[in-house]
Parts: sequence; C-alpha cells; structure tokens
Amino acid sequence: WQDEFEGGALDLNQWEYEESTRPAGADWPAHIVSRDQVRLDGKGHRIISYDVRDNAKRTGKIATRAYFPHGYFEARIKFSNQPGWWAAFWLYTQPGGPFSNFNTMEIDGFEDYTRKVNPSDLIVDHVIHTGWPNIAYRKSWSRSVRVGSWDEFHTLGIKYLPTGITYYMDGVEFARYDASRYVFADHLLKVYLSGQLGSCLLYTSDAA
Repeated sequence: WQDEFEGGALDLNQWEYEESTRPAGADWPAHIVSRDQVRLDGKGHRIISYDVRDNAKRTGKIATRAYFPHGYFEARIKFSNQPGWWAAFWLYTQPGGPFSNFNTMEIDGFEDYTRKVNPSDLIVDHVIHTGWPNIAYRKSWSRSVRVGSWDEFHTLGIKYLPTGITYYMDGVEFARYDASRYVFADHLLKVYLSGQLGSCLLYTSDAA
C-alpha cells in the first residue's frame, strides 16, 4: 500500500480527516483540528498548515482508514523551521477492549518540537508509548536524531515487527528496540500525519 499524494484532492478511500477541538494541555495551547488545514499542492506533496481564524488556532491531521499489522512504514517529509510547530508521522491505536491497560500503542516516527533557533536545535525525536493512559502500566521510550537541514526532504522509516521496532532516517538505522528487552502491546495500527502547536521550550539548544 502507498499513496504519492498525486492530484489535487486527498484520496478519501484511503485517508480520513480528523476534525476536533483540543483543549489546552501541558505542552500545547487550545486549538481546532480542521480538514481545511490539509491540502495537496498538485505536485505530490500533502501540506499541513497552521493559521488563526475567528480567534481560534487551527491545525490539521489525517489518518489511514485501514489498520495495518506488522510491517515497514515510510514517509518522505520536509520539516517546518518555525518554532512552536509540532508535526509528526506516527502509528497509533485507540485504547479499548477488556484489557485496555495494554491496548494503547503509539509509535512516533518523528516529532519536531524543538526551538529551531540554533544549529544544535536541528533534531527530531521518536517516541514509543504503550499502556497509556493507565499510570500503573504505561511505558515510554524516546531518542533524538540530528537533522542535516530543515530545508530538505528526509525519509523517515518505522519497521514494526513481533521481534521489535527499528527507526530509520534517510535509509540509516538510528534506533532499535528489541522485544526481548522491551514489552510492547501488539496491535493493528493506523498511520497518522499531523501538525499541532507545541511548546518550543520542550528542548533547549543543548539537547542531545
């Protein structure tokens, strides 16, 4: 399965928009998630934007209609160089079912919430969350990788297998989590491409 985002409209047989109002959280202000903030430019690019209308901050998010089992997931992405912008490529399933403590799984291919002021801010994070929101069972692991330039496209990859999770940047492995050492929930996951507003103070210029 793949989508090159050709043409002028999102393929709604493969994708769905999220439309919601998000209250303020610890690391982001209140904002509206709107389909109006997602568009195709006719050149094979899907663009998520931010603006303020009617005194409301607005961003966009799309997700695949299908859930996927284990496999390799990849997206070619150009990061924003604007402080306060928090974009992500991620896999996720909603909690639920009789064992909901273990039924949440989130695998973030990247999140770009650094200040983007100094050269040392040129990093993105990947994060794995499992067991949320239950405090007793939830676990998270993360690592940062440096980005050569915000002005170029980069290819992010996630290999999600029963044996573990591996991350790639431009074809180079930069993180691996083996199932023999880390306990993951095992789920069918949707693919998300999203943008939101985030604290640009989550990382300072001395971030690793």
